[in-house]
Amino acid sequence: MLACPAVPAAGETAPPPPRTGSGLMKPDLESIRSIVSSVTGLPAVELEGDADFLASGLLDSLQVVEIAGALEDRFGIRLDPWDFIPRNFANLRALLALCRSRVPGTGRGAEVA
Repeated sequence: MLACPAVPAAGETAPPPPRTGSGLMKPDLESIRSIVSSVTGLPAVELEGDADFLASGLLDSLQVVEIAGALEDRFGIRLDPWDFIPRNFANLRALLALCRSRVPGTGRGAEVA
């Protein structure tokens, strides 16, 4: 799968990402925003947590697969075929909830900021 590194805007420094005990990053909204920005080519600052990517046509099926691969690589998770449904890829918060549901200790009860 493709890895999508976070690239801060010119003159900005990205804060270090949170990490799990295994050295992998914990899912957080900014990391997911960075991945979606990298795949779509849109500036991260333009991606809102609740903006509907699919209804707006921002994401196509190939980009969904690219984002899924980047999420798996970044967070050390595994997405199953049944995870590829519109509601899981609708917006940043949905992607965060999906990732958190796949990381041990950050599952279904975790609050999505």
